[in-house]
Amino acid sequence: MSCEQCRQVSVRIRSQPKAAKASIPSTLELAHMVNLGYYLEKKHQCVHAIPESRGAVIKVLDMVRFIDDRLWKVVSRSDYDGFNCTTFIKEPGRQLVIVHREAVRIGATDKITQGIVAAADWHTHQSILNHTMKLDNGRFVAKSNYRVTVTGHGIEGWMAQLSTFLRRHPAHFPVGPRGTYSFGNGTSIDLNQECNMHCVAFDSPGIDAILMRLRDEPGWLNGSAPDVVVELEELDITRYVTHPKHDDTNDTHTGCVKKIDVIMDATCGERNISMAGSPSMACHSASRVVYTGERLLIAYSSQISNTLKLRPEMSCVQCGQVSVQIRRKQKTTTAMIPTTLELAHMVNLEYYLEKKHDCVHDIPESNGAIIKVGEMVRFLDDRLWKVVSRTDYEGFNCTTFVNRPGRQIVIVHRGTLLTNWKQLVADARIALNRITREIVASADWHTQQPILNHAMKSENGRFIPRPNYTVTVTGHSLGGWLAQLSTLLRRHPAYFPVGPRGTYSFGNGMSIDMNQEFNMHCVAFDSPGAMAILERLEKEPGWLNGGPRDVAIELEKLDITVYVANPNLINKCGKHTRCVKTIDVMSEASWWNRWLNPVASHSMDGILKYFQQNPTK
Repeated sequence: MSCEQCRQVSVRIRSQPKAAKASIPSTLELAHMVNLGYYLEKKHQCVHAIPESRGAVIKVLDMVRFIDDRLWKVVSRSDYDGFNCTTFIKEPGRQLVIVHREAVRIGATDKITQGIVAAADWHTHQSILNHTMKLDNGRFVAKSNYRVTVTGHGIEGWMAQLSTFLRRHPAHFPVGPRGTYSFGNGTSIDLNQECNMHCVAFDSPGIDAILMRLRDEPGWLNGSAPDVVVELEELDITRYVTHPKHDDTNDTHTGCVKKIDVIMDATCGERNISMAGSPSMACHSASRVVYTGERLLIAYSSQISNTLKLRPEMSCVQCGQVSVQIRRKQKTTTAMIPTTLELAHMVNLEYYLEKKHDCVHDIPESNGAIIKVGEMVRFLDDRLWKVVSRTDYEGFNCTTFVNRPGRQIVIVHRGTLLTNWKQLVADARIALNRITREIVASADWHTQQPILNHAMKSENGRFIPRPNYTVTVTGHSLGGWLAQLSTLLRRHPAYFPVGPRGTYSFGNGMSIDMNQEFNMHCVAFDSPGAMAILERLEKEPGWLNGGPRDVAIELEKLDITVYVANPNLINKCGKHTRCVKTIDVMSEASWWNRWLNPVASHSMDGILKYFQQNPTK
């Protein structure tokens, strides 16, 4: 008799006026739907027919009441070949939610087949076709004022993220039904229609690896490729991650990642086992996501205020706010180069950014810092800069910042850390002009990677530079030296075969010319002199390819500016090239530091403080 409750909900739905504009569901609503989906089976006529489960943390009846009170109804379920999908709809709010469940065939996310990708796409596509289309002049088109959300928990959250990308670019990935279909009654539908979905994944594996495979796998790509890295930045994906374990540490994550503590009321054994990363999955329970949601997840939905103090790990809410501002900001027609003050903030902040930090808002304050981390982060946020990638290999670190409205890319090479022996060895070699081919190759490759990932676009089967973007390379100390070196190497890559060169072809028919030249803007802060190594590139056997180049003349053409602080052991090491500007960072220093401390003026903190006080320099 439980369907009497369905009829009562239907009466209430019909009595409610429809919203003029669709909004996205609250995270708490989505968590209820995801958790309820685990109990909904084929044999149940509706959600009111689901029996209580003894092992459930949240009673089924409580979840059903919650959904009913907010006028959500289950309108369809698909169950095919081990994949399950449930669709909820809220007619008054013009909202559709697709919940993925039980992707039993997937297993490890690095063993994905084209069939699995097609299943993820089709289970989402079915719901969109059935519930968000209308007939217009003989064609089925998307309802303009409906909002589609796709969600899931665990591996199903992974599928939700994957389908979000596939539905954004269906024509490029022929893994399911595509093209225009005509029906016998004269109507037709374009299955290549794009759908910009809102995605929320609860405690799922990372998705970046499979999205990169979509670009590179033979037969998975149709036509010219979208820039996968750029498109990932544009997708509306939010992931809620509990304590680390296999599911949420596998692969890197895209979109906005928010950490939540779902075992704060767990037993000591559950908390300690889960923190250790045991397969016990104490922190992975979908029920716990809902249970804790009343105190944690609801905060993201802005339904309560001043009742929960967000922990530092939740600061990716700020990333989401910056992304919203970026999408609203109109792109400039002509790209400009960043200000020196902006570059100084990025270079100094890079010293505090580590692998363990999800984003810049996750960096803790440092007791010894002259400039507070929070102050630097706010400065960059206000100017719409985002960290889009980081590389860390063989002792070299590099971080890439992008300002999409300004069409600007900045590559920051990290300077020397006293705890990094490989960087110390590199510094010693610079001082003695004993640079190896390996050091030159590392400088080149760490610069080339961000260019390939963020400054290229596809055109006629080839990857070519984006014409309206400027690329700036910068760094402090050893990082500034590497920046100057890579500026010359990227200006004449064909002549210096120290890294990947020539034309590379991919299985999907795309190709890229690694010898493409880039005229980069370079700013180095208090680095050793780079003239010696730049001249050695011309004279060293095997470092020059093809006809001779007059390096001294080429150096005059490069856009390099070096800011040199008060004399110290580092900036006096070697001869500087191009435009050299001297800055006094010791005007407020003590007598001891100014005259007797040989490295006091080398601090990047002090250099940033100088530019804060002299922003027009």
